[in-house]
Amino acid sequence: MTPSLSRPFVSGLAALALTGSLLAGAAPAFATTSPLTNATAAAATAADPAALSSGQQLAKGQSVVSASGAVRFVLQDDGNAVVYSTGGATWSSGTQARGDRLVMQTDGNLVIYDSTGRPVWFTGTNDPGSILRIQDDANLVVYRSTGTPAWASSVNGRITAPDDPPLESGATLTAGQQLTAGPERAEMQTDGNFVLYGPQGTRWFTGTSGAGNRLVMQTDGNAVVYGADGSVKWASGTVGNPGAEMRISSSGLVISSPRGLVWTSISQTRRDTLQHETTLISGDQLTSASGAWRAIMQGDGNFVVYGPRGADWSTGTSIPGSDIALAADGYLVVYARGTQEGEGHWDSSPELAFSTSPFRVVMQNDGNLVEYDANDRVIWASRA
Repeated sequence: MTPSLSRPFVSGLAALALTGSLLAGAAPAFATTSPLTNATAAAATAADPAALSSGQQLAKGQSVVSASGAVRFVLQDDGNAVVYSTGGATWSSGTQARGDRLVMQTDGNLVIYDSTGRPVWFTGTNDPGSILRIQDDANLVVYRSTGTPAWASSVNGRITAPDDPPLESGATLTAGQQLTAGPERAEMQTDGNFVLYGPQGTRWFTGTSGAGNRLVMQTDGNAVVYGADGSVKWASGTVGNPGAEMRISSSGLVISSPRGLVWTSISQTRRDTLQHETTLISGDQLTSASGAWRAIMQGDGNFVVYGPRGADWSTGTSIPGSDIALAADGYLVVYARGTQEGEGHWDSSPELAFSTSPFRVVMQNDGNLVEYDANDRVIWASRA
């Protein structure tokens, strides 16, 4: 059974909700007698006449009726959307003389449009697949696809989603699914991009694209965006951390294992260049300007270049917790923490004759990881 929300209604029609109106000026107009016609919404299915599903709408004079039949939500002929119970009107959109149709949009927003197609009222909700339901307690509620309320007439506004559990080891987010924590959400979008949103907008994203992409929190500890064809589009580089899970925290998106934090989105600010005397720690990466190629210092100790078809090149190293540094002498070195850079277990062996510092390593758009000297001369490349 759909849970109802408490209804702290203030007595008197003057206290009815108006917040959603874009042009809330005068008090809402109600018909002196309820214009409750027999015209229910053609969009409301016989299986659930109390709801408007994603993409369905009400035209003027159409309505949806609660399960008991005692409560009706109607878009009146005057353009006002009103909830009527046995005692009369209990809520109104305040869109009289303006409303023409009410749409439960596929993006999760409930919107009233005028005859020119201009929105005049909306809930501001944004969970794809949401539905609108009129309940027997006279509460009009937009429910998220997860079943939690996103907006309700009883509270006259949006309702914060409860925090989701973490994306556990072995779990998958498919297109349209998301993690939430307070005002933040991380969504595997239908366009193929995995994006972290906060109150101020986008905080971080993988930069991936393609219908059918999915995010998998693998049992080996690596978070991977796979394409519909099974290709690797993005990876966190945290292999070697079995049992790791992903969640939203004050540090953005984080991946943690029983051993502790192994990756954060804060450290993933996009850059394509490793500068002279700079280190990439476990979980850090270089990303090509196009976003198609990534060089990741993985948690299992391997430094790997990934492209649209998956892994393209690696150092073949395997000491967990290793870092990679571009040393002052021009050597790109993978070394285990607790040792000196000179004690690394892999190095690039660059061609240093006649080279000039400072050096830099660039993750290029062609998938080649290339080291340049100060004169832009190539002294090492992954595709030698």
